[in-house]
Amino acid sequence: MQVFDQIYFLIKNMRNITISYYIYKNAFEYGNMGYASALALVLFAIILFITILQRKFIREEY
Repeated sequence: MQVFDQIYFLIKNMRNITISYYIYKNAFEYGNMGYASALALVLFAIILFITILQRKFIREEY
């Protein structure tokens, strides 16, 4: 979900983008900093939710 540099350097069309690249394009190319910040917060919430689920259901054994 957070892949940015491979997409930025290898794929220049808008059909194959990730959410992090979409955040970058909105913030720095289109100048929509508020919208990009809101998208980054949503991405953080999604990753946090997935992490909490993973830590709850998949126990680590030492």
